[in-house]
Amino acid sequence: MKNQTNTSKDRVSSSGNLNQNQPKPKESRLSMKRRRGPTNPNGKVYQRSEKAIRRSLFVALSKRYLGVQAKAIFRAAHVTAPTFYAHNENVNAALINCETDLEKNYIQLISKVTKREMAWTIMLTFIERNRDYFRATTRARDFYLLQRMIDDIRPILIGTGDISKKSYNLYIFEAIGIIDCWMRFDNFDKNLIDQYVKKLAQLRFMRF
Repeated sequence: MKNQTNTSKDRVSSSGNLNQNQPKPKESRLSMKRRRGPTNPNGKVYQRSEKAIRRSLFVALSKRYLGVQAKAIFRAAHVTAPTFYAHNENVNAALINCETDLEKNYIQLISKVTKREMAWTIMLTFIERNRDYFRATTRARDFYLLQRMIDDIRPILIGTGDISKKSYNLYIFEAIGIIDCWMRFDNFDKNLIDQYVKKLAQLRFMRF
């Protein structure tokens, strides 16, 4: 009788073996469609639509078409109106979402940087890799994100020094001017990044 009776530990072990041998239930078509569909931010369809929407937005920005309507964006992106509004509330939100994502990725890259030249190198490399956005905004003379990116490395640039707001403001405009020359006249040439990094690293804060 003792030999024929399993302990609770034996039953769990036996049950576990049976479960391991059982085939996993197949994912339903509805579940698969939702996972890959246009409303799931991690789905391929959603991500493909997001890229198309942003490309169209950049084209509109580069033409200084600031009054662009959502209809023009989603038509150019070849997506439907519901797909566009599943991504963004409106055109302005589309731009803000894009810039927020870009800055978040940039901050991750510079989070452990302590040297000024390395910070500038990472920034210019990041700009070159995302040149579609920066080319569009540069043509529109919009340096909003670029200025924020410089602010993000302010502790590295200033160090322990005491800099006035006026001095820092002048420094930012000089840095933006140098980066703008690289973007506009050298077409984001990555082979020139080192040269421009040296120019940026040579900038000094003016006592003002």
